[in-house]
Amino acid sequence: IRVGALIPVNTDFEESIDLLQKRIDIKSDKGIGICGISKGGDIALTLASILPPSKLGAIAVMNTLISSAVVGTNYKGKVISKGRMMILVLL
Repeated sequence: IRVGALIPVNTDFEESIDLLQKRIDIKSDKGIGICGISKGGDIALTLASILPPSKLGAIAVMNTLISSAVVGTNYKGKVISKGRMMILVLL
């Protein structure tokens, strides 16, 4: 991924949450909870910054790099975060 590129957040994630909230066998009055590992954790954190608590009530992430903090995130045509270039020095 080149620096300055935007990572698009697929609207299918929000549509999936909407679908789960419509199911009668799922208690979703406080939002849906999601767990993400690795890139899934990055997506979960990004969704938590975009969606209201009525849709996404809880998240748990493990072994997650926050790549959206480096390259930025685009959601529904809007820039959510611009990202910051990070310089790593290996000794």
